[in-house]
Amino acid sequence: MTTLAPTLTARHFPHTATWLRDVFLVILGSLFVAALAQVEIPLFFTPVPITGQTFGVLLVGAALGS
Repeated sequence: MTTLAPTLTARHFPHTATWLRDVFLVILGSLFVAALAQVEIPLFFTPVPITGQTFGVLLVGAALGS
């Protein structure tokens, strides 16, 4: 039987209320993704720029775990 490693947030905030920590992290993660969505890199060959939103979603998902 294998034991899963604790997520990054559970490791740094082990003694806080679980629901309070989850609410705080969801709000913080959504603000982080919203801030990175404002960052855009224009490309010369297409009118559609690359935004930082994809990077933010991947980073928040990796930090929060499952």
